[in-house]
Amino acid sequence: MMATSAGADGPMDIRPFAPPIQVDSVYTPRQHEQLMDLIRHHCPWPMVTKGRFQNVEQIAASTSGRIGSHISMDHFIVAQFRGWVASHGTCYFTELDVDPDNRDRWLMTTGDRVNAILHTDELRLMLHWNAEVYHDLDDLKLHSDHRDDLTHDMVAEIFMADLRRRGMAFDPPADPYRDMAFIGVLNDAYNLCRPQRYPPGTEPLSLRRQASAA
Repeated sequence: MMATSAGADGPMDIRPFAPPIQVDSVYTPRQHEQLMDLIRHHCPWPMVTKGRFQNVEQIAASTSGRIGSHISMDHFIVAQFRGWVASHGTCYFTELDVDPDNRDRWLMTTGDRVNAILHTDELRLMLHWNAEVYHDLDDLKLHSDHRDDLTHDMVAEIFMADLRRRGMAFDPPADPYRDMAFIGVLNDAYNLCRPQRYPPGTEPLSLRRQASAA
């Protein structure tokens, strides 16, 4: 978790609430091998970008709201893949036990075309857990019965009401989820951008290099 604070001139500082803690041996060697086997045997796994976005316009909506006409989906192809092994406490794969001829060769493919070959030692594996906590049984039922769900129209109205409260001018969109001008206004209103000041020793490497070059 990160804390943020704004100075009188507007730029924001970021700093962690507490130093990170490294937790080792979360999995036994056998459990780790089972997870790796699951990933091997149930491929192919989709790219993160593909799982979240269908086109460049959707990527633009999640970033600046504005992307040049020369940009295509090819500009966002990276070797990052995602899959789900469980949901709501239920595992999808009973074994939890990819190149089929070599367990330590991993193929990045588009259809039948092999784009790259990676070795297991070159991979970074991240596993995430989610937990849902409720105040009481009524709170659980409110969630499970979907009695408090947001709709797309409700979300759009909430954003437009907040833009009006902030005094920001915009044309009410007929389709707020595809109107790039409206999406750009939302990004202008809520995009904090990169902080302008960092605590000593926490600056990104790119800023350190700029300082050294100067």
